[in-house]
Amino acid sequence: MLQGRVRAYEWGSLRAIPELFGKEAAEGPVAEVWLGAHPDDPASVGRVHSIFDESQLYPSRVAPRAVGPSLDEWVAQDPDLILGESVVERYGARLPYLLKLIAPAQPLSLQVHPSIAQAEEGYAAEEAAGVPHRDPRRNYKDRNHKPELVYALSTFQALAGFRARRRIGEVIEALGTPLTDDLRRVLRSARLLGALTVSGLLVSVNWLIYVYGINTGRTADAALGYFINPLVTVALASLVLHERLRPAHRVSIALAGAGVALLVVLQGALPWISLALAFSFALYGLVKKQLGPDVDALTGLTVESAVVTPIALAYLGHLAWQGQSAWQAPDQGWWILALLVVAGPVTAVPLLLFAAGTRRVPLSVVGMGQYIAPTIQFLLAWGAFHERIPPARWAAMILVWAAVAVFIGDAVRQLLRRPRPR
Repeated sequence: MLQGRVRAYEWGSLRAIPELFGKEAAEGPVAEVWLGAHPDDPASVGRVHSIFDESQLYPSRVAPRAVGPSLDEWVAQDPDLILGESVVERYGARLPYLLKLIAPAQPLSLQVHPSIAQAEEGYAAEEAAGVPHRDPRRNYKDRNHKPELVYALSTFQALAGFRARRRIGEVIEALGTPLTDDLRRVLRSARLLGALTVSGLLVSVNWLIYVYGINTGRTADAALGYFINPLVTVALASLVLHERLRPAHRVSIALAGAGVALLVVLQGALPWISLALAFSFALYGLVKKQLGPDVDALTGLTVESAVVTPIALAYLGHLAWQGQSAWQAPDQGWWILALLVVAGPVTAVPLLLFAAGTRRVPLSVVGMGQYIAPTIQFLLAWGAFHERIPPARWAAMILVWAAVAVFIGDAVRQLLRRPRPR
């Protein structure tokens, strides 16, 4: 019979595992019982009366008892006989399996396990550096990549979700900074939290579609989407917020609308990437505009990021499980990884500036100013990515640029008419 080893992590339950075997609550947490040949805590083989060493459960009452050899030592005596020749041939003279009884008393964080190549490389590096196996800073306790299968012995919750809003507010309040004060105020308001959840999902959908378009060679379609977006934004400013449009604004909208309509008609198909980008970001701008007086740019982006982070982590975990994560690619150049890191601030800074801008200027002005980005994207598609730009698309672009010129000209004229302070 095997006698496993108790792992007393602080998140473990005092009762679950002992009561499973008819024992009273342990004196300390019993997070896991390991029944395998892991070198850090191998099970023991011999005549034992319990599946776990009771001296680990009740150290004040039960003295340790001598048992037989450890499981890894027992396997090493005759691996071919104990494991089978096929297992030894594939995995070597070691048991490639670890059974764990797990009993968490607290919610556990998400984990992402490495590939087998990463595990072997990381283990070798930490061994060479002399990092002790029980050092909390150590990442690789062995060479294995640890694919896992979970079997429930009792009712449990997976991906249970967030803490209660009240509890999150208490944790933030304890930090005592201006940002945390604003975050706590948002968490206490169902209206603000709900609106920021919607805006976080909208901008995430927008960026996912944008990245998909770029990666599939549809930069010009992405540019078209952001050309349509200001039109939708200005329309929402007029219809929802009742902002008054100047005559020059109407001319600009008419010219840009004609350019976009020309392009859509000549394409002969509904450009779903373009429309999805246009409406998702226009709706994002509308939500941010309505939140403007109540939520500053940094607080808003912080909450939006927090809302979508669990979804992003779950997706990254799925990619890692499938071995498709960019961080797992053995031939991935350092410059690609550097660009992925830089993509964070390159995304965050414009969103902060956008949120700050929507609080200070009319949404119609924000909308027309958004023609700058798609113009740059269009030029990149033509000059850098060498996408084919048909004459009809150039004609549409000329109309859009004319719209932008009218809008900017009107803005300059209004600026010059302002009385100068003496």
